[in-house]
Amino acid sequence: MKAYCPLCSHIVMRQRGVALITAILIVALVASVATYLAAQNQVRIQQMENLKGRAQAELLARAAVDWGRAILADDAMRGVVDDPSELWATVVVPQQTDGGQVGGRIDDQQALFNLNNLMWGGAAYPVDVARFQRLLTQLQLPTDLANGLVDWMDTDSVVTYPGGAEDGEYLQQEPPYRAGNRWLVDVDELYHVKGFNAKIIAQLRPFVTALPDRTAVNVNTASATVLAAILDNGSLSDANAIVLARQSRPIQDKQDLWKRFPNLPMQTTDASLDYGSRYFLVASQAQYGTAVVREQALLQRNGMGWPKLIWIKQM
Repeated sequence: MKAYCPLCSHIVMRQRGVALITAILIVALVASVATYLAAQNQVRIQQMENLKGRAQAELLARAAVDWGRAILADDAMRGVVDDPSELWATVVVPQQTDGGQVGGRIDDQQALFNLNNLMWGGAAYPVDVARFQRLLTQLQLPTDLANGLVDWMDTDSVVTYPGGAEDGEYLQQEPPYRAGNRWLVDVDELYHVKGFNAKIIAQLRPFVTALPDRTAVNVNTASATVLAAILDNGSLSDANAIVLARQSRPIQDKQDLWKRFPNLPMQTTDASLDYGSRYFLVASQAQYGTAVVREQALLQRNGMGWPKLIWIKQM
């Protein structure tokens, strides 16, 4: 007959307890790992869905740009005059597609003042500098901003006073940088130019553009504000009269403009105003699932061919 050993019994029970706790910890660990892996798998699946949605939305947005090119190519075959009554000027509200939606609009960039007109051969072009200053005055902005922009784009290192700046001043910024010494590619470059800030640029943006060559303003699409800046000896009332007159019938050519407005200055009607446009901005917005893509594309139309894509960017 074996003697009862309390100490041995205690040891056995303790070992069983440790084993039970260890088993519970292992089960908990396995459950935690399984939960973590499941969660990570869901994250990966969601990431893949997001990437798929983003890719599909980008394709839809790019298709809207091609739609704009097709509309503009078709419009070119219908005549050389461009006005807001034409098909290209129709805003397409978001349309449902398979799994998403897409919409867009086309804006005439020659309805705006081309900031690159300020330069000619690497130096300031006084006629258009004066026009830009008139635009600034209409918007109640400092006319010195024109000198700052001239210095940013010209190829010399001479500071234009008042309001100008060259490398010497820009290199003192944090971080330092140099003047552009070239035409603007985009209006957003104004953020780097002395005197311009977010508020001023927002005020200017509806009236200005940056195009890759010198352009005339389309008299059939420009606002009265832009027209008044272009009319060298004209006024805002003259510009408003043009806007009113074109609503009944677009202005066809120089002779039509002179006939309707015989008092307009000849130098203005000669080269700075036009009746059709070559540059257009296509703005598209596409959604697929939860992914949303907004794009802008600058198109150049030459004759009746397929418009050239100058640049495209996502907003």
